[in-house]
Amino acid sequence: MRIILDFPRRLTACLFALLALCLAACLFTLPACKKIDNYPAPSSGIYGTLTDAETGGPLILPQGEGSIRLLEQNARYPNPSPIDLAVNTKSGYEATQLFADQYKVFPLALSGPFVYPSGDTVLTTLPANGQVQVNFQVIPYYRIAATVSDTTFTFTITSSNANTAAGGHLTNVYFLISRDSALNMGTAGNLPGQYYPNQFPLDNVSDAILGVQQTYSLPFATTRLPPGNYYFRVCCAGSNSDGQYNYSTVVAGTVD
Repeated sequence: MRIILDFPRRLTACLFALLALCLAACLFTLPACKKIDNYPAPSSGIYGTLTDAETGGPLILPQGEGSIRLLEQNARYPNPSPIDLAVNTKSGYEATQLFADQYKVFPLALSGPFVYPSGDTVLTTLPANGQVQVNFQVIPYYRIAATVSDTTFTFTITSSNANTAAGGHLTNVYFLISRDSALNMGTAGNLPGQYYPNQFPLDNVSDAILGVQQTYSLPFATTRLPPGNYYFRVCCAGSNSDGQYNYSTVVAGTVD
């Protein structure tokens, strides 16, 4: 027996009508979607440096210490998400892909080993396709000058006037050694007694050593490192430092 299936013409016409309606809806909504996403790409930038407010000199910071916070000031965004820019080892910061708008800008409290004496914010407008420079003056808790001969450090630690006036007291001093020039408490984190120690604390730390040149001989034999070229650094913290360490510059030296 032969069966012939015949698709009804009326059903076919309904399907074509439905398809036409779907296409029309898509064509109608596409311009609206395109309008929603049609915002200018971020093309604004900001940059600047942090300097020592008491000396006018550069601030010495390791990588990852210190942040500059930006808060966009726009009625459409009453609770803007903060934008935090890391301060680099040259005490500078920079961002190049921000939306053109008005921003509050300020050093973030407790983000680095310094205080921001003015404590206020800078209100600045970032133009499209342009950059704005905003510099800040901050005060480190301590300043450290250091040199190294073989494995002997000669160093001087001074407290900033602001830290002294706030009753800060020196509590910790460390001597660091590494083959990595990005030298800080994180990259040289092995204390004596651990395998390959590269972070050595100073005993009997007190304010009595402030402003007075000191020497320290690093016990190199305990590091299990061979003679050669290394990087050295001194860092310290005090009772007002909130766990943040001030550093000397990185010193390159040779151990015979």
